[in-house]
Amino acid sequence: MTTETGILPGTQAKRQQILEGAIATFLQHGYEGTGMNQVADASGVTKQTIYSHFGDKEGLFTAIIEELTEFHAQELPCPISPNDSPGQVLRSLGQRFLRRQKDPRYLALLRVMIGESERFPELARLFSRKVIARAMEAFQTYFKQHPELGIEDPDLTARVFVGSLVNFIVQQELLYYKEIAPFEMERLVDYLIKLILKQ
Repeated sequence: MTTETGILPGTQAKRQQILEGAIATFLQHGYEGTGMNQVADASGVTKQTIYSHFGDKEGLFTAIIEELTEFHAQELPCPISPNDSPGQVLRSLGQRFLRRQKDPRYLALLRVMIGESERFPELARLFSRKVIARAMEAFQTYFKQHPELGIEDPDLTARVFVGSLVNFIVQQELLYYKEIAPFEMERLVDYLIKLILKQ
């Protein structure tokens, strides 16, 4: 018996087992610092089993980034209901970013993605398309559906809102700026909402 993808259930379970071990290892040590022996130990399988499923280290790394990108893409507020109030829509996204700021695994993913973007540009583009661009597009569409808000440039407004939150996480968490000048994301979200809604 096979699944819809044509993969045997036991094979799929083994693949997922390897991915879970690999995710923990790559996010902790980065691409260069991760060896296949470490992944094998973390996954509870042999190196040969890993190679039979993913080919090599690069193939395994590609698979885990794709897996994590898809997971975070599913959390995005897409599509946004046109019946939601502007304040509700903006605050909803702000709260999602706030949860990500406190998620060590998400922060580790960002750190690895930024560090390996030159080596794996297609994976960086995948993350940008599925996570960042989808959030931007959802807000661009919402702003265009609500001309009464008086937003002159919906595309730029969405970019400013989402970009400010992404930059905040990178600056505060990945660059450790919070140790120099701590700042609460809730305060940033409140200000951006007032700025956009002209309150």
